[in-house]
Amino acid sequence: MQEIKKLSLLLTSMYDGYGTSGAVGISYFRKYSDELEEFNFEIILQHQMSLNWHHQYVLDFILSTPFLWGSLPNDFWVGMLVRPNIRPKISGLIDEVSYFVDIEFLSRYLGIDALAYVVESSLVGEADKRNIFDYFEKMPYGLVPSVHDVEDLDGVYFADKSLLQDLQKNLCSNFGFDLVHFDENNIHEYMKNLGERIV
Repeated sequence: MQEIKKLSLLLTSMYDGYGTSGAVGISYFRKYSDELEEFNFEIILQHQMSLNWHHQYVLDFILSTPFLWGSLPNDFWVGMLVRPNIRPKISGLIDEVSYFVDIEFLSRYLGIDALAYVVESSLVGEADKRNIFDYFEKMPYGLVPSVHDVEDLDGVYFADKSLLQDLQKNLCSNFGFDLVHFDENNIHEYMKNLGERIV
């Protein structure tokens, strides 16, 4: 309990200071590397997702901390996707939230179809599948890769794109992920077709 309290104070301090010091991305989070490395990355990420901070902040955190997750086994991301009971039912939503940010990271920045993987996984309960799908049905563009995102994947601002490409290849080769086959023009058709699989 004391460790979680310590982590919560650290993460809150980071969150409150982000964007106020002139440093963003890797240069900001690197300042906290010694303190962050005291904790398990899975706990760090889950804690931030559960606090439901703005999804873009948590995405920035992931993209800025390859020094924490770059050497983790690739099944870490699979474990996050199938973890039960961390995806609440969202109603009356008007903005993106961080409960689903791991799916957004894998889809938008790695270009792998994490949403279809979850929907088709026997390890994910039906209620979780429905909560996840319902969220992205409302916020589908969070899944769509963008050329503007790639510009920041230079190893200075955010993680280098070569690291993400290696992770993409490993997840596709070893865990059966497919690459995304949608863009902003056909994302709604993709969601409609995927939704028919979980009715």
